[in-house]
Amino acid sequence: MTALPTLVAVVGFVPGICTPPICAPPVATVVPSAVTRLPDFWRTLPRGVTPVPEVPEVPDVPEVPEVPEVPEVPEVPDVPEVPDVPEVPEVPEVPEVPEVPEVPEVPEVPEVPEVPEVPEVPDVPD
Repeated sequence: MTALPTLVAVVGFVPGICTPPICAPPVATVVPSAVTRLPDFWRTLPRGVTPVPEVPEVPDVPEVPEVPEVPEVPEVPDVPEVPDVPEVPEVPEVPEVPEVPEVPEVPEVPEVPEVPEVPEVPDVPD
């Protein structure tokens, strides 16, 4: 027995118009909506030519007076060399001082009696 060809019907197929699987562009070429919108800073971009502000005239600069010549500084004489200081000899050790013996107490001196008055001697005649 011979097989008869089977008719296949495609739903939504209209002759002369591309079907979505054939006509749809690949996903990679779809432009995202963020690129098609204007950026948020578009308002800050310059619109046209902005006028250049006028620059005020620069005033004349006064002439700088001449600087007087600086006199030459005289040469400083050489400072003589300081002689070497001789070494200081070592100080000998001071010997210990021996202890001083105690001084005995001095006895009290007795009171001296008063000398009696001597009577006057009369003159002897010659």
